[in-house]
Amino acid sequence: MARQNNPISAKKKPLPPDLPSADSLQVVEHLPITDECEFSKFIADNITLAAQDAADVIFEEGRFNHVIFQDCSLEKIRVRDCVFEKCNLSNMQWSSARLSKLELRTCKLTGLKLSEAEIANCLFESCVGLSLILTKAKFKRTIFSNCKLTEADFRFAELQEVVFYNCDLSGSEFYNAKMAGTDFRGSDLRSIKAYPQDLRGIVIDSNQSIELAAHFAEILGITIEDS
Repeated sequence: MARQNNPISAKKKPLPPDLPSADSLQVVEHLPITDECEFSKFIADNITLAAQDAADVIFEEGRFNHVIFQDCSLEKIRVRDCVFEKCNLSNMQWSSARLSKLELRTCKLTGLKLSEAEIANCLFESCVGLSLILTKAKFKRTIFSNCKLTEADFRFAELQEVVFYNCDLSGSEFYNAKMAGTDFRGSDLRSIKAYPQDLRGIVIDSNQSIELAAHFAEILGITIEDS
């Protein structure tokens, strides 16, 4: 897939995390997570959180560097003004999460469950999210850039002011998603799963229009022949 001109304008960019200066952040060596606990103004570096199971946890104004979340279930988590760098969130459960003003860079998100989450002003940069689950999630002003999101589940999601730039979305499901205005330019949409009416109002480039036409022609059993 050839890289396209970047369609991300200043108006579409999410608001960045509002973080204190680095010297005012507390370095933590572990994060003892329990129900309704709160963490703010911290740096978590090269730690592993294993088998953590809690609800209503709050992370604010923090940095996660090389943090591994292993077999963790954090229901109704709230994360605001945080940066995740080279973290592994694979197979975590963050159902009904509220995520605001986050940056996730070069993170592993395979199998991460974010169903019914509220996601606003977030940037996902160079992440791998195979089979990422975002069913019924509500997005606002969020960018996925250079991400591998094959077979992700966006069914019934609301994708308001969302940009997928140079992403691999092959095999992903968008059935019954609300996508009017969603910008897919430069991304791989081959073999995506959606009803034709689900794609009403999306923004694509000319090459993608040809790919989608061929894709839906195959689904509908239409024979294309050139005389």
